[in-house]
Amino acid sequence: MSLTKEKIEQLLPKGTNHKVTDEVLSLINNIEKDTELIQEYAEESILNNLPILREVRVSLKDYVDAVKYVQLKQNMENHKAWELTFPDKYNRLVQEGRWNSSHVSYYNSRPIVVKLEAQKLLDYKALYAPVFYQQIQVQARLAAGTDANGNPTSGTVQQLASKTLLELLKPEEANKLDITIGQSEEVKSSMDKIHDTLQEIAISQQKALQSGMKIEDIQKLRLVKSNEIDVEVYDE
Repeated sequence: MSLTKEKIEQLLPKGTNHKVTDEVLSLINNIEKDTELIQEYAEESILNNLPILREVRVSLKDYVDAVKYVQLKQNMENHKAWELTFPDKYNRLVQEGRWNSSHVSYYNSRPIVVKLEAQKLLDYKALYAPVFYQQIQVQARLAAGTDANGNPTSGTVQQLASKTLLELLKPEEANKLDITIGQSEEVKSSMDKIHDTLQEIAISQQKALQSGMKIEDIQKLRLVKSNEIDVEVYDE
């Protein structure tokens, strides 16, 4: 179902003065026709990322274009995504002999694009966090000298697993700053809690492994994900 002006305006962040014009509404409702993106998926991304408009000053049209571009570049090269996002501008530049890759490079560096991509990274990491920490448990067990069947692992396997584990547990302070861009205070608080808890687990597992703790005890630190994307650490 196509979005309406009323639906979009209800979800616009408070304190902004954006107006949903007929041009913007048409741009949104024709995304699948213009780009072959799945309409429902594109609309969901547009609505979910609206809080970013508190952080960066762009028109609603520029925001929608940026969402389209970030969605498109997931499955194609940047220049093709830019061409589909700005077909009229691309054709004019080609006809005038002024088209070159610098247009794409400049657009990639725009704050609205950078913040949308940071949010996409956050969503990806939150979705796969349980899988990530299952992998940590696997590598920790191998590094401690035991495979999935309880058999001893070779020295080479233990060395490789230890190296992999240290890479997985490497702190990512910069990412913590990036992924908070464009979120509501409630979402920021929730994501900060997830990040801090996951980092606490990682540090605890790393210290435990280095101190010689048994792998069975290390594996008592687990991630529990509820429907509200909450996490907690518990002992069996």
